[in-house]
Amino acid sequence: MMKMMKKLICLLAVICLLLPLGLSAAAEESESPEVEGDERFAGKTWEQVIDEFLEQHYADADSVGLGYYNTVTGEEEYHNPDTYFVAASMFKVPLNMLYCEMVSNGEIDWDTNIWGYSYEYLLEGTIIDSNNELAEKLWRAYGVGQNVPYRYYREQIAPYMGEDPDNVDPLYYRNNLFTSRQMITCLRLLYDNPDRFPRLLDTMKRAEPNRYFLNHPQKVEVAHKYGYVIEDGVLYLNDCGVCYTEDPICLVAFTRGTTQPYAFLADYCTLMIDYTEYQTALRHEEERMRSREEAMQALNPTQSKTNSTNTDNGTTATAAVPEDDKPVDIVTPVMTVVVFGLTAGALAGILKLRRKKQINIAWAIPGLLFAAAALLLCVYAPGMKTAVSAGEVAADPQESVTGFFDALIAKNYPQAYDKLYDYASLGLEEKPQSEAARLMADALLDSYSYTLYGDCEVDGLHARQQVIFEMLDLSALQADLKAGTEDAVRRLSEDLPQSQVVDEQGNYLPEFTERAYLEALQTLLERPERYRTSVGLNLQLYYTTEGWRIITDSQLLQALSGRTAYARGGDSA
Repeated sequence: MMKMMKKLICLLAVICLLLPLGLSAAAEESESPEVEGDERFAGKTWEQVIDEFLEQHYADADSVGLGYYNTVTGEEEYHNPDTYFVAASMFKVPLNMLYCEMVSNGEIDWDTNIWGYSYEYLLEGTIIDSNNELAEKLWRAYGVGQNVPYRYYREQIAPYMGEDPDNVDPLYYRNNLFTSRQMITCLRLLYDNPDRFPRLLDTMKRAEPNRYFLNHPQKVEVAHKYGYVIEDGVLYLNDCGVCYTEDPICLVAFTRGTTQPYAFLADYCTLMIDYTEYQTALRHEEERMRSREEAMQALNPTQSKTNSTNTDNGTTATAAVPEDDKPVDIVTPVMTVVVFGLTAGALAGILKLRRKKQINIAWAIPGLLFAAAALLLCVYAPGMKTAVSAGEVAADPQESVTGFFDALIAKNYPQAYDKLYDYASLGLEEKPQSEAARLMADALLDSYSYTLYGDCEVDGLHARQQVIFEMLDLSALQADLKAGTEDAVRRLSEDLPQSQVVDEQGNYLPEFTERAYLEALQTLLERPERYRTSVGLNLQLYYTTEGWRIITDSQLLQALSGRTAYARGGDSA
């Protein structure tokens, strides 16, 4: 019997050692948020959207040619892409591309005389006023002097339209005909090469501000060239151009005898702008989710995503998992039964040995109860909160984290700094001196948002809370700002008197470059969502007599300044 008791005690000791190692909790996964749907576009292809549009406008599908191209994503769509339609005045776009390219190459300049007119005058006369006589002077004067044959002019613009002049469909040389695909190819070339075709798009922005695509106001800037002609009693009303949505798009629309064609053109333009913005929102949401997942992986590569829910202040906090979704805890009740079973068996053995006077019950029973209590503590301890050695800490460290970020977002900086352990100020309340720096700082502060990730881990007077922090990625913004400033310099150099651009030695004036930089920055900050990113923060907290306080580290300071190693695929600032 004594040998059995020794084995039983050894078994209890082994269970005490191994039980804590076998108890763990499963992490829960959160649902991915979805972009709010638009019934016009949700779950539909471009073709389906256009089919519904044509039906709503009672348009004959065979009498309409449409084209769409997204300059950012590369999405390219057509309705009747290779059907030739009467282009009317839209031909003036590739016509002026011939001459603008000559200006870019230095073959002519804006003052070059063509049939008694400067080319600058002819450009505006053909694009803004759509003067047919001036347009004829241009195509007749191109290349080999006056009275150039019409076919020769069409051959010269064929490459702009994506065609080989020797193998193009014979319809191309008959009258003034183009297809939707040809016009989109032309617009893509124009948009992608503004330096090759200077001033043309800017001039198109000034054309016919109240009709065609602009028959009703559009919410973005549109550079367009329209066409209007009646042949054999049939009205051909067309338009083509670039819409400067966040992802700029090229559009073309041919109509032949369509009912209410002006409304048709403007509604098509509006529909495509809305369609693009919907697709852009989806893309940004996917990018944000990828950014969040990367930040989560940076926090803990082995930890799954947690459920989250929006709070009243617009931030996101960890949400409780529904009872039905929580993993069933089988270990705790089973091990409890095992402990009580072993205790009961040991107690029976003690009583039996007592009758044989082989054991001192005064020592045996307290020892057994102590062992049973130790086992139960091993079973239930993982689910109990950690005790603080210096006394009970009533405050919740997570409240200090949310208090810090909520005050930060509300721009209540004294309240935010009160939650820090080692900084009295981070300087966020200070305003930079230059206007550009102020704009950038304000955009950064306005971009802050956060998500609590997982539970707060407490260990005595120390705690750790993981946070997904979203902010403006100034590294990416400044990378684009360089190219934007160069574009602004070129544009302003053309529009301003030289005395406001360069000094006597030909160097740019400081006030000119500052103006170009500021205009480029303002343009980029019109769409700050393009530069939002997420980083994972491991916030360390320390308990003081005033409550839990956040220990600031380089990762937090870097994120608050809009610079992070996780932004834009890991490129550090």
